[in-house]
Amino acid sequence: MTDFFLSLWRFDVLTQYALILLAIVTVGGALVSLNTLRQEIATGIIGKRDTHRFAILGILCVIGFAAALLTKNILVLWIALEIVTVCTALVIAFYKRPNSGQAAWNYIRLSTIGVIVMFVGLIFLVKIGIATGLSPWDALSLDALRVAAPNFSAPTLKIAFALIFLGFGTKMGLVPLHTWAAEAYSKISSPMSGFLAAMLPLTVLIALLRIRQIVDTNLNDGGTWTGRLFLVFGIVSIVVTALTLIRQKNYKRMTSTLALHHSGLTVFMIGLGPAGMIPALIHAFTQALVTSGLFAATGIIHGTYKTSKFSGVQNMLSVLPTTAVLMMILAAAALAVPFSGFFTSEVVGLGYGLQENFWVTLLALIAVILAAACLLRFVLTMLLPSTEAAPIALQPGQWKLSNAVLALHVLIIFALGAYVSTQSGIRVVITAVQTVGGL
Repeated sequence: MTDFFLSLWRFDVLTQYALILLAIVTVGGALVSLNTLRQEIATGIIGKRDTHRFAILGILCVIGFAAALLTKNILVLWIALEIVTVCTALVIAFYKRPNSGQAAWNYIRLSTIGVIVMFVGLIFLVKIGIATGLSPWDALSLDALRVAAPNFSAPTLKIAFALIFLGFGTKMGLVPLHTWAAEAYSKISSPMSGFLAAMLPLTVLIALLRIRQIVDTNLNDGGTWTGRLFLVFGIVSIVVTALTLIRQKNYKRMTSTLALHHSGLTVFMIGLGPAGMIPALIHAFTQALVTSGLFAATGIIHGTYKTSKFSGVQNMLSVLPTTAVLMMILAAAALAVPFSGFFTSEVVGLGYGLQENFWVTLLALIAVILAAACLLRFVLTMLLPSTEAAPIALQPGQWKLSNAVLALHVLIIFALGAYVSTQSGIRVVITAVQTVGGL
């Protein structure tokens, strides 16, 4: 029984920190949801019984993410990710808002394509393992496949990984398979949007990196071939999402697109070379915290102003002073100010990229600056007063709990940024990178 258990699960350094992050994002999202759900019940958007269904879907997503992070079995990984996929589709359709059904259908359509492509790639990978003498059970183990990888057929393995990359890329929201994300997350309650947008890219990325180990071990090229896939999809995602931000009019869509932009930047850093894995992991973990925090802020804004349009939100410094200050700090973290995790990851990652691949990294840097300018413009528009803004009445302490969660996110983001700048922090990151074959 012990051997069977050990054949399914792992608990390395990277998994431990990912689970800690999952706990932080889950607890924060649950606390913010208390405010959101109370208000939606009071306004008749949902009934009390609906909250039970919502909670069950949320718990299933947490279980799915935890299982996907812990497992080293391909079958368990696939089942865990599909639990998250199905629950996400049900959450999108939960509110029965205008176009929610269409958003759920678009998500199901693209996710199904991704699932099929990923499943075919995983089947290819398992069959390669069986063809080289592994038992069917061992061929489902990522560890066993990595050990046997030198004996695999390289051309077939490349095809398998390309399919797996496309399937996982759909779930991460990499361009061109990203169109579901902004629409889907804009239809979900902000706390759940933040939870999914934070954990889905990170969970899928870690799984993809573990599978990448198998290919890199077989090719023995220092990750050059697989790195090209990461580099191409990363730079395309960075540029396209930055251009998309220019014409955004909806702040929830803006937050979703910004999350996709940073996912692309993480993938791009991985593609730069082995040393790019260090800033990439820092960026991925910081992105989860920043995304969760920004979505929590959008929940407060939407609950107060009753609109998702930038044009309907002004004078936050007077209407929501605490939220406004915390959102400014979160936006500053997203802009990579010193001591934030993004500052460390982008300075190190893009600096390394300018040495390794100057022109492509320069393009990425321009796109990052463009995205930052768009975010700054949007935030200032919402914070500054307007003569046309109508007065808004708030109940005393209405958003106290949500603001406490925002403050916690801010604290953790800058604590993480400071920690990874120290020698002990860098050692922990390097250890985590080594668990997925980096360095």
